[in-house]
Amino acid sequence: MSSKPLASLSSSAGRAKAKRDAKGRFADILGELYLLSCALKRFEDDGRPEADLPVVELAFQDALFVVYERLDEILTNLPSRSSAWLLRRLVFPWGRRWRRASDQLSGRVADLLVLSPAFREHLCEGMFFDDSPQDILGCLEHAVRVSALSAPAEQKLRVAIRDGRVAPYAKERIAAALDAGGISEIEAEPLRVAAVAVRRATDVDHFTSGELWQSGQIDVAKADAA
Repeated sequence: MSSKPLASLSSSAGRAKAKRDAKGRFADILGELYLLSCALKRFEDDGRPEADLPVVELAFQDALFVVYERLDEILTNLPSRSSAWLLRRLVFPWGRRWRRASDQLSGRVADLLVLSPAFREHLCEGMFFDDSPQDILGCLEHAVRVSALSAPAEQKLRVAIRDGRVAPYAKERIAAALDAGGISEIEAEPLRVAAVAVRRATDVDHFTSGELWQSGQIDVAKADAA
């Protein structure tokens, strides 16, 4: 077989991949701009509440960073280097100066989401939400609420661990803290409730390894029978 058709095929495949990658990068930019327009409209429709500013700022900084990254990738992979050089001077006249949102800003937004039930309700306004502890999403809200209520007792527990009265990795650290006098029985109860709620919210495996193995064996037996 001649090498010429193979070379032509390889060249066509390379060009097709380059076009596909470029389309994907443009799609990423369009998606980020669409999400930013939604965030800005929501902020404007809500009357520009000052409490929402950290969230809007975080959304814009992270989204614009992605836009800048994709534009840089597009320019880097342009086949015409002279065109790439010219466009880079037009698109980035002062260089690539955009950065992701700082950890400080991310921390402010995280504190808003975790510590302010009113802010979470405002952010999810108009959405159906079941705050029951048995609901798949409601258990997250329940875990956040009971964790906030148990925060003072959790702090005392940490002090007891730091002072050496409770082992750092004690299996029953609440009982150990009670025995050491680090917390009272009244303080222990919210800690127990919070531990159960957090486990319920973070537990993603509802089957034991034995149940999973048994299920796999049944599936294999069915496949063999078929």
